[in-house]
Amino acid sequence: MLGAVVPWYIILGETLVGLALPFLVSRSGKSHWIWSAVNGLLLGLWIWISYFIAITITG
Repeated sequence: MLGAVVPWYIILGETLVGLALPFLVSRSGKSHWIWSAVNGLLLGLWIWISYFIAITITG
């Protein structure tokens, strides 16, 4: 049912984005604010990469 409403690339993309969150959240509270900003930039890049991968896989 879920695949009939939501495109598969969204499901796969959100899954890939979610894989990075535990790593970034565990590091963000223990580091200087500059590293939190760097982690935010890395997550933004990872979001782009995740959806590129998802669209490539699902067509």
